[in-house]
Amino acid sequence: MSPARQSLLLALIPLMSTACADTIVYEINNTYVLTEADESDTGEPVVDPYADLPATPTMSANQLPADVLGQDDNTWWLNVSESVVSTLNEPWTGGGGYGYGQYEVGGSGSGTENLLIITPAGQVADYGAVGINLIGQTSGAPWTTSTIPNFRLDADEYVDGQRFGEVEHIRLNNAGVGTMFGEASSLAVFRAMGVPAARTAYAWVGGSAWEDDELLVPMLAREVYKREFCEDNADLLGGGCKNIRESTGEFTNVASWAVAECDYGDCEDLSGLTLLSNAVKENMRTQTFDEGTEPFFDWPMFHRSACVHWLLWVGDDYIHNLNNVVLAEGEDGRFRVLPYSTDVTAGYAFSGTYINTPLFGGAMMSKGCQLDEGCRETQLDTCEQVLDEFEAMDPASIIDDLAARMLAAQAPWGEHPDGMWREPDDEAYEHFRAFYEGRVETARAELELMRGVAK
Repeated sequence: MSPARQSLLLALIPLMSTACADTIVYEINNTYVLTEADESDTGEPVVDPYADLPATPTMSANQLPADVLGQDDNTWWLNVSESVVSTLNEPWTGGGGYGYGQYEVGGSGSGTENLLIITPAGQVADYGAVGINLIGQTSGAPWTTSTIPNFRLDADEYVDGQRFGEVEHIRLNNAGVGTMFGEASSLAVFRAMGVPAARTAYAWVGGSAWEDDELLVPMLAREVYKREFCEDNADLLGGGCKNIRESTGEFTNVASWAVAECDYGDCEDLSGLTLLSNAVKENMRTQTFDEGTEPFFDWPMFHRSACVHWLLWVGDDYIHNLNNVVLAEGEDGRFRVLPYSTDVTAGYAFSGTYINTPLFGGAMMSKGCQLDEGCRETQLDTCEQVLDEFEAMDPASIIDDLAARMLAAQAPWGEHPDGMWREPDDEAYEHFRAFYEGRVETARAELELMRGVAK
């Protein structure tokens, strides 16, 4: 480890949160271990089915400790055939493929031959075949010996009811745009502000498609907006989700959202979306916009979420870009826009294209609120509260905590003296820490200016 990074690690370790520092001990029952033998009862040589894999399973998949997103340093090792790799890569070669169909797991019929999950405690679970696909998240990278893609895995594509601990789906993001800091920090802030958002953890990822099958790549494991997310966040989602849809554009265009990607639930029932659409159109450009749409839209949640988007410069979203729209319909009949594409944050990605993200954007829910004096005032008041809560979090420590976790990471094999820390993380750490450290002051000035303009 370089002296500079060693000094940084020593300085940051005391700042790590208790949750990250806790040691988790699991009780494992009915584990199995392959024993060595020269020949079977029939006299035939025993063939170790795991001889070509980097680790031998010690337990079955259903014995994996419950929460794969509750701790860092789980290792995901993907054993795939050449034909599956070719199928996975096809949409992403030649710069193609950003249609929403590319994001579906199982659409290509592709599966792993083995998925090994190795816990920090050294337990090894073999999942066998699970659904696998490559997803875009801006990089659109294929899986080659020299490129790092983004994976999406489905635990029960081939085995009904199988889970990665407690979750069915997982995303493994290469963090190429938002780095290892951007998405992890922004989603943590959304959750701290009471906005339902995906959980993340740092993970090691390896696989047979890379030339060195012992190569381990640091990635961000991220929760997918599915059943388990809805159940875990039911109190924030109106008692749970009727459905979750994903698309682009205004959701008041019901016809286009009728063919949106259905992430969860019954997406064929458009009655709720139609009620919201009609209410938005009837109340647009009136002083009763929020009141008229409130039966179908969770305004308190939207206000807090909009504040975080503005605060952290998350701009490639519904409010500002009509993009990456994930819409959850609650059991209470109200809709909520979930945080998505949060890797584009803090002005780091795309050479600073998404900077100075405004509080209000061109999306109808945001524009309608801005034109409604009462709604606009509530939005500004909410941001005052969110900003106070953000300041109380000691924003710079959020980045310090992530840096400490990366530097302290331990892999099951290989030499990793700096943990998950890579050379580009030096610049990224400085950028994100400076942004978080100074954001409270600049945001307060922006709020004061917005209040002056409103008057």
